[in-house]
Amino acid sequence: MPGPSQHIDPYSGSRIDLGDSNTFRELYHRYQPGLFFLAYGMLHNQQEAEDIVAESFMKLWRVKEQFNNMEATGSWLRTTTRNACLDWLKHQKTAAHKLDQLSMQSASTEDNWQYEELLGELLQEVYNTVALLPEKSRQVFRMRYIDGLKNDQIAEQLGIQYQSVRNHLATALKMLRIRLLDKEHLLPLLLLFLRMKD
Repeated sequence: MPGPSQHIDPYSGSRIDLGDSNTFRELYHRYQPGLFFLAYGMLHNQQEAEDIVAESFMKLWRVKEQFNNMEATGSWLRTTTRNACLDWLKHQKTAAHKLDQLSMQSASTEDNWQYEELLGELLQEVYNTVALLPEKSRQVFRMRYIDGLKNDQIAEQLGIQYQSVRNHLATALKMLRIRLLDKEHLLPLLLLFLRMKD
């Protein structure tokens, strides 16, 4: 059972004890950023995204006895968070078009369990990479691929040159490609993710 100074490897397949507060805390710190990235990307609402992710962990705590494997737990958290986001969108009349788009994507790819796993892994890598970027590059990346703004809109809002926006994005994408060099199975999905945000 991991102690306070031990680190959990989510891909090790080793048994875990979610009833242990240190283990649960480390699990939270490992998965919360990626789950928020996923939820915010779907909802474009920071408060709702934070609330849904927090609720996912509360649900996990209530059923923690059902899990003893980190990989399975991460998969459950991603699925629970995504489904909660879809439920929230269903109750927002102004989000009807957004929901239709998500449903169309689900019909072709996201209903596939393997795709869900890969998407969760990719989003975690994206978040980890973005967190390492210089502040301005991180801000530009979020505005472009999370908020969905165009390059000229970003330049205007930040008061920088259009070419500077392109440079910041190029820096971010270069880091992503480097981090994914040993994870070639995620590269096609990264391209799809970026096209979906265009």
